[in-house]
Amino acid sequence: MENVANYEYPLNEKTRAFLRLEYLFKQLEYFLTNESLWASRAALASLVEIQDVNSGSNLKTEILKELERHSASLNRLKQQSGIDQSRLGEILTELENLITQIYATNMPFGHNLKENDFLKVIRQRVMIPGGTCDFDLPVYHHWLQNLPQVRADMIRTWLHSFDMLSRSIHLILKLVRESTLHHQEVAEEGIYQKTLDRNTPCQLVRVALPADSIYYPEVSGGKHRVSIRFMTTDKIEVKATQTHDDVVFKIAYCII
Repeated sequence: MENVANYEYPLNEKTRAFLRLEYLFKQLEYFLTNESLWASRAALASLVEIQDVNSGSNLKTEILKELERHSASLNRLKQQSGIDQSRLGEILTELENLITQIYATNMPFGHNLKENDFLKVIRQRVMIPGGTCDFDLPVYHHWLQNLPQVRADMIRTWLHSFDMLSRSIHLILKLVRESTLHHQEVAEEGIYQKTLDRNTPCQLVRVALPADSIYYPEVSGGKHRVSIRFMTTDKIEVKATQTHDDVVFKIAYCII
């Protein structure tokens, strides 16, 4: 399927947090390539959001559990025929290096940024609508007067505190997504339901449609069941309604 739009839905809280962090890291990197003041604001707001997601739970422990689980699963493949042992070895080495590096640090990801007064004041104001206006935060306005490269270098220095987190998230989600292939299904009258195997917990559901499809999926579910309603919108008010057409789509259940 060319020009595909992939819609992803996490089936547990850890995968939900991983996807949010992946989104924020990508958003931050995108804005760092732009030299405008507004791009610097957006990049810094993304960094603050990464701090918030990171502080919401014992993320370091969850990351280690996932890396070790993937390492154990892939190690079992060493004896199987038909496996690209060279590629498998590269992935296992990457996993083992990350695990070793994370164990070597006794502090949470990004711990050195918690006492950064500049980031702290932005973090306090960024969730208030318009709360980072120039008159609210003159120190922020003053910082934005730096040259674009100076601003970008400072943000990258702060972002480096989350380097192991970013690399771990990237590798874990890559392994999850590549664990299975899409297969074709039909949602009769726009509805699709699937009972999941309780003995093989699914991490992530991926629904693929042509990018120009008039439909999009609304997914709900948990560890026992997945339900999908296919929706369509009008072109003026973007008002969503469920379709009653049969919809052909592709789906992947990422179980690894």
